[in-house]
Amino acid sequence: MALKSFTFLMISAFLMASSIFGVSAAFTGGRKALVAADAPALSPDADIGFVPLNTKDPVVIGLAKFALDEYNKNQNAKLVFTALFEAVSADTAQGTTYGLVIAATNNNQLNDYDAKVLVNKDGKKLVVFKQNE
Repeated sequence: MALKSFTFLMISAFLMASSIFGVSAAFTGGRKALVAADAPALSPDADIGFVPLNTKDPVVIGLAKFALDEYNKNQNAKLVFTALFEAVSADTAQGTTYGLVIAATNNNQLNDYDAKVLVNKDGKKLVVFKQNE
């Protein structure tokens, strides 16, 4: 008789917990199954982890000029800095990555460029530099 009472109490407790926590025991071992539909929707233009920066900040402008100088040196180019349109930063395991949209002239033709600069304890490194189409 004690075994039947214990079993009844265990089943009752399990059913009550399942209904309270919204858990389905079927094939999940008592854990709620995670489904992609349960994940929150992200905005398509969300920049996760990126922080907007002031494009008039002399330090940020210095990073943009560094990116241009490195590109000019590595590609034997002669881009001239004109303006900084956009700047964001994100902290990563490697350091701080800066995303920059730079306006520059090449033979008096104005173009805009995307650049990524990594700054860490070892210094600054140009990671990406490409012209926007």
